[in-house]
Amino acid sequence: MNFDSEISGNGKTLYFVESQFTLAGRPKTARILMARRMGNSFHRDLDSATISLQPINTDTLNYAPATSLSEVEMFFTRLDADGPAIYTANRPTVAAAFGTPRKIRAITGFAEAPTLSPDEKSLYYHKNEKGCFVIYRVTKVKDVVGVNPEQRKALERAFGDGWFVQTQSPIILDDRSEPEPDVCVVRGSPRDYAAAHPSGPALVVEVAQSGLALARGRKATAYARARIADYWILDLGTRALELYREPTSPGSARRHWGYAVVQTLGADATVAPLAAPAAVIRVADLLP
Repeated sequence: MNFDSEISGNGKTLYFVESQFTLAGRPKTARILMARRMGNSFHRDLDSATISLQPINTDTLNYAPATSLSEVEMFFTRLDADGPAIYTANRPTVAAAFGTPRKIRAITGFAEAPTLSPDEKSLYYHKNEKGCFVIYRVTKVKDVVGVNPEQRKALERAFGDGWFVQTQSPIILDDRSEPEPDVCVVRGSPRDYAAAHPSGPALVVEVAQSGLALARGRKATAYARARIADYWILDLGTRALELYREPTSPGSARRHWGYAVVQTLGADATVAPLAAPAAVIRVADLLP
């Protein structure tokens, strides 16, 4: 029996579970497999069980896969000695095999069916409590390093008084969107936002490695649509800073909101925020 299907963000890969059941209706085996889109249908990837997903599939039950947008991170349920538990595994690229899975220690008890939020910052799952399934959420630790104090200090020096550097907290883009960027710079002080989240930040920064596709894609679209004039991505993999400026609406040249100006700076370069043009920030000071 096949169940627990999950399609990749680009629609080209289908992750699913292949299982055998006993006559009593209980699962006897369960492993996670992949299928590739070919035209209008999906065809099983015969190597996925023995290569890409081999570290994930053990002799016990492994099911309910959920992948990141970049497909380099997977969450799934494994039946271990303590019962169903949520595990995660990573790989450097989509062409590589996943590494050894790790149990998520923050999730305890009878837990199944992990699902990532669209911004990949929260992980949802259900938990059996006295015979009832209750949905829970845990906050996902961001990428590999996330925000370090030096990044914040560099921006505080650049903007000076009258500005507040906020880290990994919500901002209001519109009536339906309140993302939590790694860093944003807004006018005022924390006390000004005691009753409501900030809006209209002068600068938004995302720190990314495995989440680069999300930062360059869906997040860039959302920030451009909200007319965020200065959006930066710190690429930890190449140790570079990507600048996104001049938000542009959809038209003949593009299908979605985006940025007309995109520039990449190396670690030895300097940058000045649009809202603080006299400032000089070393890209190296923003990198861990």
